[in-house]
Amino acid sequence: MAGARQAGARSFSRRKTRPKTRYVRASKRPAPIWIGSTSFAPSIPARSAGHSSLQTDLEALGRKIEEVADVAIVMIDPVTSYMGTKVDSYRVTEVRAVLEPVADFAEHFNIGIVGIAHPSKSATGKAINMVNGSGAFTAAPRQVHFAIDDPENSRRLFLPVKNSNGIKPPGLSYRCVQRIVSKNTVASYISWDSAPVSVTADQAIAAAAEAIKSGDQLGRAKGFLCDILADGAKLATEVQEAAEGRGLSDATRRAREKLHIEAFKEEFHGHWMWRLPEDAHRRCSNGET
Repeated sequence: MAGARQAGARSFSRRKTRPKTRYVRASKRPAPIWIGSTSFAPSIPARSAGHSSLQTDLEALGRKIEEVADVAIVMIDPVTSYMGTKVDSYRVTEVRAVLEPVADFAEHFNIGIVGIAHPSKSATGKAINMVNGSGAFTAAPRQVHFAIDDPENSRRLFLPVKNSNGIKPPGLSYRCVQRIVSKNTVASYISWDSAPVSVTADQAIAAAAEAIKSGDQLGRAKGFLCDILADGAKLATEVQEAAEGRGLSDATRRAREKLHIEAFKEEFHGHWMWRLPEDAHRRCSNGET
């Protein structure tokens, strides 16, 4: 995170040496700030009043960084949980008052600060506006990235939204997979994909919104077919006209494939009929469509 120094905030000076890679993670636990390494995770003791706060506990975090001695990154997850009890996360001035001293803190210790934030539930709009709370959460950092499921396949996307340090790089893709790390322990890890990513964060959000909309339409179309064919076969034209009247023409074609609707003629020159297969009758009855 970066920003101008706040008047009256503690002044920090940049260290000249670059520390070795080690990670510091702030996590929403009883003792919320953890120092992680390959074999241990000491923490800053939690204050009796509640969770640690970026307003009051930067001194304690600084002492822990000096104790570990080779910290490179501090991760705060989620950043909104450590703003302090009296901070309104939707007020720009209040959020900036907390984040600007954090930028000085990072500069003094020559470390990176990564703040994790959750997107709003609405899957529409521009990526820069998707973070819950004030726009200061995306205005203060030097870089903003957005993680989202790829609606086209099973991978996930890590996409640049803002880069004040230079030109925005291409996005990355990854998968969350598992492996056995000991006899009785299975752990998750990130597997980065080498396939190129050309989609932008805004485009990925729009595609996700369309996928949700299409999924809702598909569900309605499945329910429609279950209802209209529940008592037996119907004329295909009758079903199609009813679907069109409900605004489900396109979705009904996809729902027909998903339910494996059977099309047949009772006579060689007869009309096409649609009916549910036996397994679809069962799934419709059990609400498994």
